[in-house]
Amino acid sequence: MTDNSRPRTLKPVEHHRLADQAHEAIRGSILAGGFEPGERLVETRLASDLGMSRAPIREALQRLSKEGLVLERAHRGTFVLELGVVDIIDIYNLRLGLEATGLRLFMKRGATTTKLWTRIEQMERAADRDDIAAIVRAEFAFHRYIAEEAGNPFLTKVFSELEGRLMLVIAIDDAAFLRLHDVPAEHVPVVEAIETGDELRAVTVFEEHLLSTVGAAIERLGGDVSLLLRPLRREGSRASSKK
Repeated sequence: MTDNSRPRTLKPVEHHRLADQAHEAIRGSILAGGFEPGERLVETRLASDLGMSRAPIREALQRLSKEGLVLERAHRGTFVLELGVVDIIDIYNLRLGLEATGLRLFMKRGATTTKLWTRIEQMERAADRDDIAAIVRAEFAFHRYIAEEAGNPFLTKVFSELEGRLMLVIAIDDAAFLRLHDVPAEHVPVVEAIETGDELRAVTVFEEHLLSTVGAAIERLGGDVSLLLRPLRREGSRASSKK
């Protein structure tokens, strides 16, 4: 007879934990350049590499598809997103408007900059250990925090839908840095400008930060940098969020 009073010694494996691990591993590899743009991601090969079944791999790929990092093509499979130079220009032109608006709302609400300084510290620590993937994650978390604290759920939703593509562009953009500590350093003036309370100054510094290196990336890829919007400069304007 089976003794039902005995405690169970085995616990069921949590499928979602495996899917989380697969998602993080594949996502990190894509952003670090471990897969070529347009490369097909084969479930059986990924399962073998990660030492798990195909089920969590399949769930991980579905998540990556929703994030915009991979494309699922009917009857063909799943492929790493391939961004052309025109795509990068279009994404950055949208990013300028979206994130500048987010910053203005962030300041209007008087949101704290404490977590922004924390993200910069994370970038610095990642640069110390030459961890480009960690720098990209911390850098994107910096921008995501501003979007989330803007207090506009529609803006946050659009930003979230662009997340995968933006992270890919940031990864491409940061590849140009010869000194990884340049990445956290260029975020410092943004936070300092926010803390002045001067809306026009903060937005101008923020837009210049967003465009600081992408132009060179576009030129390296053979694109027309003149198609990229530039920050509007209003000389003599005293517009301020304090009004």
